[in-house]
Amino acid sequence: MKLFKKPWFALLLCFVVVFWATALSVDLRFGARCREIRDGFYEGVQVDGYTQPGIATHLRNLCGYADGLATIAKNYDVDPDSVQSASNLLKMLLGDDDGDCSDLRFWYDALCSDLMTMEDALTRKDLSERDASGVSQYLEGIHGAISSIDSSAYNDSVRQFLRKYDHFPINLYASLGMVELPELF
Repeated sequence: MKLFKKPWFALLLCFVVVFWATALSVDLRFGARCREIRDGFYEGVQVDGYTQPGIATHLRNLCGYADGLATIAKNYDVDPDSVQSASNLLKMLLGDDDGDCSDLRFWYDALCSDLMTMEDALTRKDLSERDASGVSQYLEGIHGAISSIDSSAYNDSVRQFLRKYDHFPINLYASLGMVELPELF
């Protein structure tokens, strides 16, 4: 018990208590704000009194339109496999509700590229009237979802947050408290 009477032990104990109290405080306050910003990806971002749908909502819609377009493409010897693979991976990552934005962005870009290739191939085919109408509707939905994702306020909210908080000493405290900063999509 002589250890408790040593001055260096008291200093070490103080350091440990202050460190953990700071880390806990950062996680509770700063971490909550980070989670709120990240939740905007799924729940939407408030802009001028209106809550824009989250990017995740538009991605789910995009996957639905892509699946519909792939179904029609099968009837015209247009390979739908790459579109369906990218769509399925996106849906799987979105189902996680804590998907990594960089992974989601990678598969979104892959899906968009594959969809543009499929669109080009389908426009060269002699489609039935019914399938031409379906392709037109799916493409309208696809382009609308892409436009909504591009104009989403989520990335602006992340940029504003990072400009305000991603500097010393806050970023040091965030790493000590193991707080995950929000990512751009």
